[in-house]
Amino acid sequence: MAEKVTDVVSGKIETTVTEQTTSEKEKSVSQTEQMKMKPLITTEDPSALYCDALNEHNINQVADGSETAIVVLVGFEEYGKSTFTSSLYHCFFSKEQYCGHIMYDSETYSGFERRLLVRSMKKTDPHLKNKRTIKGEDPLLVLLLDSEKTGKYKVVISDRSGEDYSQFAGTEEEINDNQILKVADHIVFFIDCEKLMNNFAMLRYSYQNFLQELVKGNLLPKNGQIKLVFNKHDLVKDNPDYEGKRSQAEEVFKKVLGDRTFDRYEIDSTGVSDNFVSVEKLVKSFLHNEENKRRERIEILDWVKKELSD
Repeated sequence: MAEKVTDVVSGKIETTVTEQTTSEKEKSVSQTEQMKMKPLITTEDPSALYCDALNEHNINQVADGSETAIVVLVGFEEYGKSTFTSSLYHCFFSKEQYCGHIMYDSETYSGFERRLLVRSMKKTDPHLKNKRTIKGEDPLLVLLLDSEKTGKYKVVISDRSGEDYSQFAGTEEEINDNQILKVADHIVFFIDCEKLMNNFAMLRYSYQNFLQELVKGNLLPKNGQIKLVFNKHDLVKDNPDYEGKRSQAEEVFKKVLGDRTFDRYEIDSTGVSDNFVSVEKLVKSFLHNEENKRRERIEILDWVKKELSD
């Protein structure tokens, strides 16, 4: 008998039997032959790319029993979620080791590369300033990491479009499409510091209503770590009114989330102003936390060591 995770979103574990009867083997061979006849990517969807981003309906194709950490990025249009994702990917891809980890593979290279390309094009062409992740685009990206301390595991990053969040109304369909929030290890709320300073009333209204719908739909996991990320901090850090507006924004979250705590980060998701220092700090908060959890599980499972120490 063997166990493996078969549902990334729900975390369900399926027990499989290692030996098959003759009829089961024949059925398995038949199914295998049928699969060989089917193309990996159908021609019905010309936009489908090999190793593209995934969604909650096909994410299980990466479920292979590996330990998985889930990071969900939340925020409205132009708040910097995809820019942060592309910076994270750039840092992993351009360095042999990053934050004590090696990225040795990804099952969604095309999804990462698209975000990195958009970011690069926006730098050189001002007409592409508003180019970003579009509404309904598949949001799930996967990194295969090898930690120098605890070994290999997967990180699933949800980078859903800002339009999907700004138009969120708490319908049954929307709740079903956001089930990954329920199992997230880290929920990262992005706040655009420019909008914080220039139109705080709209930001407060949008986030307050959105948070209420998340709580109403039971989409925030009790054990998930909540992070509040003030992006584009480099543009407002010298403004004397910034700290007051930041505190007001935090109060919005405290009021709706009640006794839930959160960590605050101030970053430049482009990495331009600080050479990715603030981006690295946020990335480390995910990875080091996952290392600690994995280390605890390893120690629990190491019963021999435990028995000898007793």
